[in-house]
Amino acid sequence: TVPDGSSISIAIRKIGGSQYNIVATDIAAKDQAKWNWEGAKKNTFYQVIAYLEQNGLNLTSSDPITVSSPATDEILTINYGSPTGNQSFISGYLDINGNPPQGAAVSIAQRLATDENYNYVIQGIPAEDLRSWVWSQAQEGKTYYIKADVLVNGKVISQSQNTLRVTAPASNEALKINFVGPSPKTKSPTPAAYSGISGTIGLNGSIPANTTISIAQRPTGQGAFSIVLTNLSTTNNTPWNWTGAQSGTTYDIQAYLVQTGQNIATSNTITIPAPASNETLTINYGSGSLPTPPMSPGVYCIGHGGSNNYWNANISYHSVNGSQNYWIIVTDANNNQLYNQIIPPNSQQLPTTYNFNTNNLFQTGQNYYVKYAYSTCSTCSNTWDYSPFTPTTQFSCNTPTSAPQPTNTPAPTSPPQPTATPVPPTPTLPPYTSKCNETCGSDGYSCVVGLQCVSGELIGSSVCRNPNCTAQTDCTCN
Repeated sequence: TVPDGSSISIAIRKIGGSQYNIVATDIAAKDQAKWNWEGAKKNTFYQVIAYLEQNGLNLTSSDPITVSSPATDEILTINYGSPTGNQSFISGYLDINGNPPQGAAVSIAQRLATDENYNYVIQGIPAEDLRSWVWSQAQEGKTYYIKADVLVNGKVISQSQNTLRVTAPASNEALKINFVGPSPKTKSPTPAAYSGISGTIGLNGSIPANTTISIAQRPTGQGAFSIVLTNLSTTNNTPWNWTGAQSGTTYDIQAYLVQTGQNIATSNTITIPAPASNETLTINYGSGSLPTPPMSPGVYCIGHGGSNNYWNANISYHSVNGSQNYWIIVTDANNNQLYNQIIPPNSQQLPTTYNFNTNNLFQTGQNYYVKYAYSTCSTCSNTWDYSPFTPTTQFSCNTPTSAPQPTNTPAPTSPPQPTATPVPPTPTLPPYTSKCNETCGSDGYSCVVGLQCVSGELIGSSVCRNPNCTAQTDCTCN
């Protein structure tokens, strides 16, 4: 509960700025209060924050959001409270995607920041999309962490994708649960059961004339994106609905802002199992927008060792004209980051392919994922200064390399090369091969034997296809 006599102020700063400036004051300190700032410049990126104030003092603030102007319907959330001892409530709904298993039920659990363990406060909620829930025993002014567990026959089989941090009283809080796997009604549906993934597209910035929106998808982590919807209206909160998703399959979904056949901006990527609804893709368009790098990174394993006998790997990524920094992230199957570094370009002549060796990070036979983005600013530290990340490249290290790669790690001569700062000749990467529906035709990427490199769905891209059905996107590569 906010204190009497308090109000809300809105402050902004340009991306890269050091100080926030107040642009709106005396906004009513109530839930769902409206705010508006009319001094923003078109196609300029800003960080926006809200302050709860009383008698000229800032009591607390929201987390900042980053948007390109013009923008509407932007939400700033403030959590504030001092315990009063009065009983209160926290309520919300379940945002369920995918097919719940038969007999699945949801339990809501909470803990305070000082607690180690969660305690169930609501149990036995049917696992249904948009099902509402209310916890009526919360204490006014206390801040809670809240999550959802999914149980079948009394055993926890999964959890919500997000954990809420809210101060009572609170309402309209969403707990997202993704169910991955085949439809619970049949073990192997024949033919495949198809369902929809739908939502809206949020647009920020001054959108150019003669533009449209396209939606692209791929099974999570598998190859290139394929366009499934085109010519959508460039109106904020435009609805979209893709009805060709296979029930129980998890997809990566992106939206593109398209002008004269070129993608000029890309949305965030959502990863969601079908069926799903109420999913939001947001496109920020402005002077700071950068396109996604042209290709995903390449990886090959180059031996294992160390105290854990883990694998070392060589990661390669393509140069982008004007780039001042490259951001490389490697994760495991549980999205734990094993490598997260900003790397400046070296003096190689462009265009080129950069590469580096990791430490011994990777266990034999485990799946890992690598992606990269770039920035045209050498000193920028905000994530918004970077392009969207490439689609991830999945890899695993299974068998030792029979011999060193002579073009990347030349065998040492006698005496051995020093380990401090060796200066090997500029490496020449071995050719890379692409599988069915993966990108090809650039910097040595070629198709595996039996496939042909043809023009893909996206402008300027090429993919490996069966030469007997190069124009079809749903053909097999057998």
